[in-house]
Amino acid sequence: MWVAPNRVIRAAVGRRRGDAGLGTRSWYRGRTIAILNIAMTKVRSVPYAEIKIGDRAEFVRQVTEGDVRSFALLSGDTNPVHLDEAYAKTTPFGGRIVHGSLMAAHISAALATKLPGPGTIYLEESLRFRRPARIGDVLTTTLVVEEKRDDRKFVRFEAQVTNQDGTLLATGHALVLAPSERIEVELPERP
Repeated sequence: MWVAPNRVIRAAVGRRRGDAGLGTRSWYRGRTIAILNIAMTKVRSVPYAEIKIGDRAEFVRQVTEGDVRSFALLSGDTNPVHLDEAYAKTTPFGGRIVHGSLMAAHISAALATKLPGPGTIYLEESLRFRRPARIGDVLTTTLVVEEKRDDRKFVRFEAQVTNQDGTLLATGHALVLAPSERIEVELPERP
């Protein structure tokens, strides 16, 4: 389902169809777009020619125990600071923290599903971690277009990740090759 740009839907939506949880929001040319995870079956890209400096998008998602364990298995990063509460309590963090690369993956998800969207090729990233994310945190990834390069169809974004309290967790920049045409694809259901 594609939600019209001038229509805002407010609802609690889940990680999977039928679960309770959070949805996602995007801004496109000053208009708010709300997309519900349980109802969204398609995502649509914004072609390079339609992207403007200052355009912004948000990707909101809660980090679960399952996310951290799955990411550890997929990445091979089984550092006990992410997986072992007893060990993590002995560190300066005082408990388990989410992988920094999992936060970076949220930036990739925002680029791939929000702005520019499907067909985007992620070329470069610089990221600075300022505070750790914790299991259960609701992370908001915000992208703002800061530069366009017409000769290559490159778009540079400022990116930041905050938690539910508004605490800044990570800041950085991402460079992408934006699609030249509008692309609409079905989203697979999350496992």
